[in-house]
Amino acid sequence: MIKINIDAKICSGCKTCEAVCSLWHEGMVNPLFARLNIVKHEEIGEDIPVLCLQCVDAPCAEVCPQEAIEFNKKTGAWIVNEAECIGCGLCVDACNFGMIRMNPQKNTVFKCDYCGGDPQCVKHCQLKALTTEIIE
Repeated sequence: MIKINIDAKICSGCKTCEAVCSLWHEGMVNPLFARLNIVKHEEIGEDIPVLCLQCVDAPCAEVCPQEAIEFNKKTGAWIVNEAECIGCGLCVDACNFGMIRMNPQKNTVFKCDYCGGDPQCVKHCQLKALTTEIIE
């Protein structure tokens, strides 16, 4: 399994991670479809990457009436099975961090899935504000 680590102190706020993420998953550069977001905190002068915490007891998966959110043991990520998702939005409401969102074009939800074990946001973060760690 992997874990994505964030070092907000070195994030420049370039948003390359958002662009790469949306391009990888949706075929377009659009931060609305990125599975992570850069949150700008002007008052402290920091840009903070925010992504799914891949909760141990994932509230999003627990409330899904279709059981469309499944844990991938290889990557350690909760994965949305779009074919099973009915777009009810219960998982969106259940996430305390706002990291599972509705895709209005598909009427399904999306969240970080670690890009199948090769997180593109990490791969393309020039400053290494995002890194991966192998965990057992």
